Amino acid sequence: MKFGIDRLIAEPALRAPLMGKRVALLAHPASVTENLTHTLDALAAHSAISRSAATAAKAVLSLLAHSPDDGGPPDVEVPLTLQYRTLSMRQVPLVRLPELDWP
Repeated sequence: MKFGIDRLIAEPALRAPLMGKRVALLAHPASVTENLTHTLDALAAHSAISRSAATAAKAVLSLLAHSPDDGGPPDVEVPLTLQYRTLSMRQVPLVRLPELDWP
């Protein structure tokens, strides 16, 4: 069994629909591939995102990270809201979602 990121890296057909599109990654800041490559670096190496986007995302994650008082690993708490089809992080809109018709 492979994790989703490893399949995305290994199978170009899975990456093809993402090329040229805005992509969101919901993952732990320490997310790595099966080869222990940081997920953002792996995506950049396979041109799924630009290297500058990967670098910027890692910088933002490090700024948001909080080191617990007990010396545990850093964590990131990001409040996400979904309102009027818009997914936002705090007050920053991230993406507008399509309308869903519930049966």
